[in-house]
Amino acid sequence: MLLEDILAYIKQKESLETLQPHWDNTLNTFPSDGPSFLKPENILENLKWSGLTAEAEAPLLKGADIIRSDHQLSMLAWHCYSLLFTHTGYGQEGFGDAFRKWPSLDSVMGELSGTFYLLIALAMVPEVLKVHGDMEVDAKISKDTCLQISCFSANYRQLTRGQLGISLNQIHWLRNYTAGKLFRIGRFEYMLRPFRGTLTVYRHRDDGTVLALAPDGACYDEGGYEVDNDMETKWKALFKDGNEFVSGYPISPSGRAIDSEVRLKKNEWKCVLKNGDTTLDMHIPSGGGMTLSKCRDSMVNATSFFRKYFPTEPFNNITCFSWTFNPQLQALEFSSDNLARFQRELYLYTGKGPGQEGLWYIFFQEPFDAQTAPRDTSLQRAVADFILAGNTWRNGAMFFLTEDLQKFGTGYYHTKFPVDKLGLEKV
Repeated sequence: MLLEDILAYIKQKESLETLQPHWDNTLNTFPSDGPSFLKPENILENLKWSGLTAEAEAPLLKGADIIRSDHQLSMLAWHCYSLLFTHTGYGQEGFGDAFRKWPSLDSVMGELSGTFYLLIALAMVPEVLKVHGDMEVDAKISKDTCLQISCFSANYRQLTRGQLGISLNQIHWLRNYTAGKLFRIGRFEYMLRPFRGTLTVYRHRDDGTVLALAPDGACYDEGGYEVDNDMETKWKALFKDGNEFVSGYPISPSGRAIDSEVRLKKNEWKCVLKNGDTTLDMHIPSGGGMTLSKCRDSMVNATSFFRKYFPTEPFNNITCFSWTFNPQLQALEFSSDNLARFQRELYLYTGKGPGQEGLWYIFFQEPFDAQTAPRDTSLQRAVADFILAGNTWRNGAMFFLTEDLQKFGTGYYHTKFPVDKLGLEKV
């Protein structure tokens, strides 16, 4: 069977180049009785772990029946499953760009087309359970980890105004769970990876004060937000690491850089976080609220979990890149103040350029247009009005040192920021 023929059948011939890799392997490994993840008994079992509501059962079973009864669709489903979970080198470049180009099934499955990829997503459940079983991970963590399927499905429902499915923008992320890298611990998810931030963080050896210095050559606007547009640049940071001193431009815990160079004595300040260091990288599933107690419990328990199960990969920090930590949210008024409270417990900073990816998670609109964006929630209304007023939406990020977990809830980084010690003005 030719892949070209299948794509012509579903009227998606433009997807040939994207799906061509490993096609011969798909032909050789196709199960004689069809993909197991399309069998009703397996779908029902996977649903128990996924967090999807009972309303999803009937359309998923009907969609699976359509695929099973059509050999071309079954072959395509097996191929997509294999590219996602077996050939894990596929689509690594471009943060999932290849998956975004996968074909639509609208022409052959109509209103059930979204179930095609959601059924493949559900196939992660037995893979996760096997990996977690081998690691002897607690069943509660396994259950919570598999809930990401329902989180992604909820995003798709908002994106499509009520349809069942999963976005191809997100489906590639599922392979992190089946690889035993990403785990949900309470409110948040975590994985160990090299720190991607370019700032450098220091702690005072005597009083424990924490200070972040901006990366060398980073450009900032007059508000202290990092930019990548020369037209917006108001000043440029410098960073020098000498034998006895480190000099640079501070970033305040509120996320804004300060146009005032400082010099730190190395015998007084030690580096505690820099680019490439191992970090406990946090991800934020949708739903569930973010009270300070939930946030703290998740961070504390995740630190214990990863130190137990990955003892050869030591870390001293938790980090996250997300629109959730955009400092601009502090100035907006919307219905929940949990997020603002959480931000005030963390050390924030911004990334270069506009935060378009973050806008996708707020509005679920492709492409984003502030004039026509949904205004169903107070957050959507606040952000849309902010952008329509001529403001640039920023990327956000945070770090938190695990040594300070016992201080969580005190606003430690903000209250201890060494303004007087360094002769700075508060930002």
